Amino acid sequence: ESEKVKKQKAIAKEYVDKALSWEEEDDDAGGFRIVVLKHIFDPKQAEGDPNYYEDIEKDIMEECETMGPVEKVTVFEKNEEGVVVVKFRGSLAAHKCRKVMNGRWFDGRKLEAEFFDGKTDYRYKQTEEEVAERRKNWEKWLESEEQEEEDAGP
Repeated sequence: ESEKVKKQKAIAKEYVDKALSWEEEDDDAGGFRIVVLKHIFDPKQAEGDPNYYEDIEKDIMEECETMGPVEKVTVFEKNEEGVVVVKFRGSLAAHKCRKVMNGRWFDGRKLEAEFFDGKTDYRYKQTEEEVAERRKNWEKWLESEEQEEEDAGP
C-alpha cells in the first residue's frame, strides 16, 4: 500500500474509533455540565491576602482539568459556603468531577459537589453596614477628586 492509502486508513480508523468511543469531547450540550463545589474555602482566610481567590481558581482549574475540558471556573468571593462553580465542556467530565469531589476532604473541610440547579444565586450579598461604608468611601473619593480639580485650576 502507498503511504497515502495508509494515511487515509489511519485517519478513517481514528474517526471510527472516536465515533464509537465513550471518551468525551463535546458531548451532549443538554447534559449536566456545571458542578457546584461547596466548602472549598473559608472567606475569613482570604482577609489580607489579595491573591487568595485567584489562587483558589487556579487550583480548582488545575484539579478539574484532570477530569475533562473545563470552560470556566467561578469563585464566589466571600460566599459563606465557600462556593466555586466549574463549567465543563461536556457532561461526562462534570459527572466525574461530582463523583470525585463529593465527600473529599480539602484543607480540613469536607467538600460537597452537586449539579447546578439553574436558580441558586451564590453571589455574596453585602450587609446594610457594608453598603453604608462603601457609599461613605465613594463620597469621600468624589470629594477628593473635586478638590484636586479645584486645586489644579483652569
